[in-house]
Amino acid sequence: MERVQVDVVGGTDPSNVVVLNAATEHEARRAKAIVEGCQEIFTILDADLNVTYRNPAAPELHAPPPQSSAVLFERVHPDDRAVVAAAMRGVLAGSAVRGALFGYRVECPSGGWRFVESVADDLRDDPDVAGILVASRDITERQRLADDAIYRALHDPLTDLYNRGAILDQIERALARRTQRIAVMYLDLDHFKVINDTRGHAAGDAVLQDVATRLVDTVRTGDSVARMGGDEFVILCDQVDNDRQAVDIARRCLKGLRDCSATAGIAVQQPRDAVDSIVRRADQALYHAKRQGRGTIHCAASGSAGSGSRSGSAGEPLPEPGPAAG
Repeated sequence: MERVQVDVVGGTDPSNVVVLNAATEHEARRAKAIVEGCQEIFTILDADLNVTYRNPAAPELHAPPPQSSAVLFERVHPDDRAVVAAAMRGVLAGSAVRGALFGYRVECPSGGWRFVESVADDLRDDPDVAGILVASRDITERQRLADDAIYRALHDPLTDLYNRGAILDQIERALARRTQRIAVMYLDLDHFKVINDTRGHAAGDAVLQDVATRLVDTVRTGDSVARMGGDEFVILCDQVDNDRQAVDIARRCLKGLRDCSATAGIAVQQPRDAVDSIVRRADQALYHAKRQGRGTIHCAASGSAGSGSRSGSAGEPLPEPGPAAG
């Protein structure tokens, strides 16, 4: 009796190979039905990466099976084609780690992109396959859940701004570049507690959301806005030439709040600044601004020639910096 062997990549891991030995023609048909009925995508490529077989799984991912490698790779996202090409080169050269997964995005016939995870195995010497077997699965939903989890870990749930951890990480990376100076601005809403106490927390939340939107609309491209908690916000001002430019940014932010009043403290990067030092100086500058009156901007001394601690309101020019200390 003729024995037919069908290799099927399946299970919870596409690198697992289930071997079905069909001792009868009936079992061979059943094995074929399993392959064509499962949700995983099996593609067989020849040495030139032309598609010789593809099961009908996940039809939303596939138009009619492409007949050439050019068409196959055209449907892979441009940013991911190098990943797929490298994986195929490794399999053809025999240098790929067996069972190694590679992920990429595929364009759907109906539009949009789906995330796919694949594993490839060189079975050209197997007469029953005679090609490269690529087992794939649609992981779009899993990827979406992972992306959502990462997003939630980095963003404030109320305002959708960066949270404390995310902005501190951005400040650290900006300082590490050391190509241009940055400034850190602490901004605190004036009399926010009164809103919560008299109008309720829902009204307070609405004010915070409105402030977040206005700050994002006001800052320059490349600047980052975060909510540190309560009614306190932080703005990372990228590429700042001097104290006055940082103060101008703060003034625009406060004016952009319109019906809300806020107080701001700014620290411009010093040569040896680390995250904790520049954040501490910005927080101290905010404290000094509050002592001088609500709606005030205070810029801590940056340590550069001609700079000094300077204060003023959002609506009036700040005094010119005095001479450098001798």
